[in-house]
Amino acid sequence: MKKILLAVTAALAITGCSQSEEFDAPNQQTKIDFTSVVKKATRAADTTGDNFLGFTVNSYVTAAAYDGLAALGGDVYMDGISYTRDNAAAPWTTTDKGIYYWPSISSGKKVQFFAYPTTDPTSYSLPSTGYPTISFAVDDTPAAQKDLVVAHATDVTSETQGVTDGRLTLDFKHVLTRINFAFIPGDPNLTYKVTSISVANVKGGTGIYSFNNADGEWNLTNASDASYIYNVKQSSTKVENKEYYSLADANASWMLFPQEVGGKIISITYSTEQGSMEVFKGTKTVTLPDNAKWTLGQNVLYVLTLPAGASNVGIDTNVSNWNSISEDAETAK
Repeated sequence: MKKILLAVTAALAITGCSQSEEFDAPNQQTKIDFTSVVKKATRAADTTGDNFLGFTVNSYVTAAAYDGLAALGGDVYMDGISYTRDNAAAPWTTTDKGIYYWPSISSGKKVQFFAYPTTDPTSYSLPSTGYPTISFAVDDTPAAQKDLVVAHATDVTSETQGVTDGRLTLDFKHVLTRINFAFIPGDPNLTYKVTSISVANVKGGTGIYSFNNADGEWNLTNASDASYIYNVKQSSTKVENKEYYSLADANASWMLFPQEVGGKIISITYSTEQGSMEVFKGTKTVTLPDNAKWTLGQNVLYVLTLPAGASNVGIDTNVSNWNSISEDAETAK
């Protein structure tokens, strides 16, 4: 179960300057092209090289560095240009016939880029002022929940760091929070069987994501309260170099909105046996601390210490950055 880092490289065309003196010289000509680099998957619904088959780019030309407050609509440049490919080995293509130019350095103009998967083109919206937004719905069924990655490049010119020979790299980042579970047996001499884990009254439904800073942010005003059940697959062996056992299968991860979760309750149903004798069977709960928070692009692993009988469940929270974990890190464990 390994993390994904995803980048799509966009070679922005500079194909001549006959249209306007505000565009770079024709000796810098290149056509738009795309390649993608996708690290290993963490679950079936994660964005991977195999299933990332379409994305859409919107860009806007601004007179100077964008302050996040002015209107962008009058300066639309690439207006919802979609790129697709048939499979991971195929090149990115587009049916768009437009030719796009970098503004000349002497003009002082900048380009703002916003990109997202081409899954629901109507979800993209540009307000009268400020950054664009997209709407996104979290599925009620965890196994059907989708990963969401977006890219945002601000104040870009042909000389910006990261632009080489007119080629701009769009780094797509995960903007949900991914939740997983593991457990430590309170009594290692007993046999444990975990059958259900759930959380209640967290925000689900539809949220609005804004590209308004380096990471963006979510508006969950119209989101609804939801409960989710974890797809438990208990490992019979400890995670390598750890003292806990994984409870995750390939589709177990919750992909949920970043949000405040202080006081939310996690329920765990499990049993313990000593030989053929049942010691405990039932459901226990643990309440998340008042300051608990799921943040954007974060991996959260809750390690539950399950007592043999009547004692309370202990909880430890392991947090990692979904967008910076190396390919080899066991990030769902």
